Amino acid sequence: MQKALPELSKRPLSGPLTYERFALTPTDSFLSVLKRHTEWEKRLRFSYGSYGTEKSLNDLAQLLSAKGTVTLSDFHRALYDCICLAAMKQRFPVWKRLPGLSDPYLCGKDGVADNPSFPPGLLFCGDEAAPLAKIYSFDIINYFNASHRFSRWLTTQREALQDRVPGVYHGILKTMLLGKDKDIIRRELNTALHQLERFSDNPFGVTCELYLKEEDFKDFI
Repeated sequence: MQKALPELSKRPLSGPLTYERFALTPTDSFLSVLKRHTEWEKRLRFSYGSYGTEKSLNDLAQLLSAKGTVTLSDFHRALYDCICLAAMKQRFPVWKRLPGLSDPYLCGKDGVADNPSFPPGLLFCGDEAAPLAKIYSFDIINYFNASHRFSRWLTTQREALQDRVPGVYHGILKTMLLGKDKDIIRRELNTALHQLERFSDNPFGVTCELYLKEEDFKDFI
């Protein structure tokens, strides 16, 4: 499989290595693979700056020491990009510069590591007052703000949801990671919240404030 790693960057549209097959895989599963194959992490490359210059994780660390933050290109719906995000988000906080038509990712040298129990493409650093998401209708991964009230609820309830209602939990992740229409995503997430709220004694802490509105996707294209 070592020889196959560079081939993942070709973003296959069919077959066993499509994004859809791996999108819900937790970060710690990718990290476990990288731990067994230490040479793979050295071979990962990230598109840096406006010209998309390829940089390794160690290159990014050196740049961060000098600059504090670095600009990265968008991440795509591809297994290779999932592996890259898993490796990077455990070392550096990652966020987006929003809003705008061109919204590059940035990473910094200080911050909280990503939750390895979530898929690497699920949540990114963000402002609590900012909208929840930026949804893409093409092959760039969706952006979800980790500081938004819905994301904080999902983080708090992750273990309970995964243990008690795994079908609903995986449905939420699938909607967030694979959805391409913000109205459909909002409707499906609200439907999941409604299902959870109907449980006796509301064990998952669903409140009316959690339900998503149009403005939770405001200013995003």
